[in-house]
Amino acid sequence: MEWIHIMSVIPSRRKERMRQDGYLNAMFGQGYRFTDPFAHYRQGVDFVSDQQCTHLYTYNGIAKAIIDIPADESMRNGFEVETESMEEDAINKQVQSLCEDLDVQYKFSEALAWADLYGGSIIVVMADDGRMLDEPLNYDGLRRIEKLKVFDKTNVVGSKQYQDASAPQYMDVEQYYINTFGENPMWVHESRVLRFDGGRLPLYQRNLRLGWGAKRFESIKDELERYCNGQEMSLQALTRLSQDVVKLDGLTNILATEGGDVAVQKRMQMIDMVRSMMNSIAIDGADEYDRKGLSLSGIKELLEQFEIAICSCTGIPATKLFGRSPQGMNATGKADLENYYNMVEGIQKNKVRPNLVRLVEMLGACRDYKLNLPETWHIEFEPLWSLSKSEKADIDKVKADAQRTKADAINTLINAQVLDVTEARNTLAEEKDYIMDRSLDAILQRSGNE
Repeated sequence: MEWIHIMSVIPSRRKERMRQDGYLNAMFGQGYRFTDPFAHYRQGVDFVSDQQCTHLYTYNGIAKAIIDIPADESMRNGFEVETESMEEDAINKQVQSLCEDLDVQYKFSEALAWADLYGGSIIVVMADDGRMLDEPLNYDGLRRIEKLKVFDKTNVVGSKQYQDASAPQYMDVEQYYINTFGENPMWVHESRVLRFDGGRLPLYQRNLRLGWGAKRFESIKDELERYCNGQEMSLQALTRLSQDVVKLDGLTNILATEGGDVAVQKRMQMIDMVRSMMNSIAIDGADEYDRKGLSLSGIKELLEQFEIAICSCTGIPATKLFGRSPQGMNATGKADLENYYNMVEGIQKNKVRPNLVRLVEMLGACRDYKLNLPETWHIEFEPLWSLSKSEKADIDKVKADAQRTKADAINTLINAQVLDVTEARNTLAEEKDYIMDRSLDAILQRSGNE
């Protein structure tokens, strides 16, 4: 009892909490992570990790389209193997059949997408050549190609370089160490690998990335972030087409007291709830309530500017990326598509063609396929631009008129004895507009002499 008596007379040492004006937190939520509106579009670091790239590609439709559209476009119309051989059609059909069995079009498109997304990818050629994967490909013992397996840069966890300083491949990758995530990791020799690099980078940056290229999202991070935030903020504006204004009597004094900000928030939440359920509001006689309408003018134009910024950075026209028609009077979007197809042709030339040439060479070396490739041949991609029927008809007519004019000119030279029949046939054969049966040359020569 004595102890209790002593404690009861000791003055309390608890200090009163110093309070600042709570207006911002009561009304705005400033400083709280989930209610602060500015926290959603603050700029972060420039580095974009592989995990962030994966998340963007998986959960953001525009980000996925930015990666997929150029990759799919590059392989959409396929390719042909062109030769000077009389058996060009048969060779091309056989190559196309083998590529279809190996699903080359999809595999190359997938490799291009991962190279753009992560900065690099590889295709491992699973070949039956009597050797292990970590040994050089044996072209002399190559029987067939079993399948193609695509791995992105995140699967390639290590590599070995050529160490012979006198070799042309000095410091190039000799073997790739691939983590298959579930299967046993494996070393693969570079002769069995088709490599796809990401975007262009300075040598210093490429060395920091162990030889891999740039990720697409690194260069368009800010533009993509502004577009997504613009969509989110415009949605918030739709929910605030009418803004309620509540004037609470003695608001400043209430906020200066302990728990005043919480009381104000509860009061405002009650007003919103009652208005939503009963379409009426009960307020104190000294309070005031008003509703002000907001204008959405300018939001559409601002979002279009964000779209244009993304299209400018990616090279993909808005008609393909956002699925909207060209803007402006008499606009067709033809110039935008022309620039876009030029970009895709650059991808085909620099990334697809070298790997296709290596793959076709492997197919030609396989004994089981009996593909007789000539000494000279090349890969030619089908045109990306799809002509309308009227455009095709106009082109065919122009070609026919040109051939008719050429035939008339050659016939005139023959009649004037400026050229004989054999010389005329040689001229046509050199221009490669006609397939000439050279076995008739001797017969025509004798007929002309007679």
